[in-house]
Amino acid sequence: MKDDLLSYFLIPFFFFFLSMFFLLSDIFFMLEYNLFSLFVCDVNIYFYFDWMSCVFLTVVLYISSMVLLYSDCYMMMEKNKKIFLLLVLLFILSMLLMIICLNLFTILIGWDGLGLVSYCLVAYYQNEASQVASLLTVMTNRIGDVGMLMGIIYMMQYGTWNFLEFKDFKVVNILIVMLLLAALTKSAQLPFSSWLPAAMAAPTPVSALVHSSTLVTAGVYLLLRFFFFFFSGNFSDYLFIVSLMTTLLAGMAASFEMDLKKVIAMSTLSQLGTMFLVVSLGEYILGFFHLISHAVIKAMLFLAAGVVIHASGGYQDMRKLVSIKAVSPAISSFMLIGCLSLSGFPFSSGFYSKDTILEFLYTLHFNYFIIFLVFLTIIFTVIYSFRICYFSIFMGGFSMVYYNKVIEKEFVFSIFMLCLFSICFGSLSNWGCFTTFYMFYMTTFWKMLNNIIFLVLFMMYYKSMKMMSMKLKFKFYSYFCANMWFMPVVNIKILKFFSNFGNYSKVVDNCWIEELGSKGMYSYYTFFGSLMYSLQGVLYTSFLFMLIMFLVLMMS
Repeated sequence: MKDDLLSYFLIPFFFFFLSMFFLLSDIFFMLEYNLFSLFVCDVNIYFYFDWMSCVFLTVVLYISSMVLLYSDCYMMMEKNKKIFLLLVLLFILSMLLMIICLNLFTILIGWDGLGLVSYCLVAYYQNEASQVASLLTVMTNRIGDVGMLMGIIYMMQYGTWNFLEFKDFKVVNILIVMLLLAALTKSAQLPFSSWLPAAMAAPTPVSALVHSSTLVTAGVYLLLRFFFFFFSGNFSDYLFIVSLMTTLLAGMAASFEMDLKKVIAMSTLSQLGTMFLVVSLGEYILGFFHLISHAVIKAMLFLAAGVVIHASGGYQDMRKLVSIKAVSPAISSFMLIGCLSLSGFPFSSGFYSKDTILEFLYTLHFNYFIIFLVFLTIIFTVIYSFRICYFSIFMGGFSMVYYNKVIEKEFVFSIFMLCLFSICFGSLSNWGCFTTFYMFYMTTFWKMLNNIIFLVLFMMYYKSMKMMSMKLKFKFYSYFCANMWFMPVVNIKILKFFSNFGNYSKVVDNCWIEELGSKGMYSYYTFFGSLMYSLQGVLYTSFLFMLIMFLVLMMS
């Protein structure tokens, strides 16, 4: 297993150097294979390798290799460990197929593979919570799959499903809406945000791979690939509002949630909203930079959170966690680095993308209300990063749980490699990987405004937590924010409505339409046929009696 992982670990570096070659040479490689022709539409398989796909392949394969190494020890006592690892490999295969394919039809194969395998992984423990979470996950994602299918059906009239050929077409709004629906549901944007925290019922390695860096970023990647689509229509303003509201929703929820894995999931949702926000403003390169820099950070935080939960005896409530620094000082250091990078600490991986995004938003001259909302998202990012560090490193008690040193070495290695990547990748990408340079000229006031507002809002949050923690209104506000503005309840009600509507439709189909339609006609013809048969029997007896009487009369 370790030898296989070593060879699998070397593959990301191959794609990294390949991406640098494609980026500096401004070339790409495409492989085409014709499967069959359907009417006027050719069904071809395209494998497209450019700098963007190779960079994303590097990140996905790098995280996957570390998660597989981590899972080999984390799932050691599980009976179905081999099935779990096979599901993870199948998920990685679906993700790779979605990344390198040009054809929307073949993208759908990887897209559906991601949804179905994630359903199996969320339901792995087979208890009531995981089954409900898996059902909510797959039902919500199927809404986006319907959008993808409708987009494929509409693209048939152009005779191709290759999105590179659509640069020359005038795309109608309905196709943009369908693809935007698919991207929003897969990345858990409003109003489809409730499935992501529910999916935390899955094992921790699944959360690190599926719900932090691969599955949820598939929607952002689809948006980047079809970037020229969305700016041919007038949907950028709608996408900006949705992404900003999602970022606020997730930031507020993460600032009041007490489940460790859900806090990290909410932070992932908040950063996904930031990616959509940047893409809606036309800077898709900057959005992609933010995607790959935060994917590794979130994967590292999930793996470190798994160690904390393991040392705490399975508890995920942050008030019952042990101090990870007493169990493993190395992992506590990595977790602290990850939280600092997530909050945008200077010269960390998260700093380069966050600082560039913030300065870019200043240059667009938004009104002060939008700028205030952006500052709120920033302060929420710092708050939930601080809460993760405070509860898991500094506040927790001592653990009496036996901690295997061999397992600790495996955990430390995988988390260390992700931590190293999260430290170096931001500066490496900012200096040498991207040819687009962002130069902003700002006054001292605007540069200092970030620090001033940060300190003021952080002190307000700290004082409010100290002074109002026992008041009923504050408890309701905390409950309201931690439950994502009651979005899970609303989504469940909507799903129940459509389920009940399906039952009513089934009653109408099976009763009224069947009785008045095929079943009624069948009953009518059956009755009429039996009646004619009876009449024919009576007439046949009468004719036979008359024939006998006639013969008797003739013989007499």
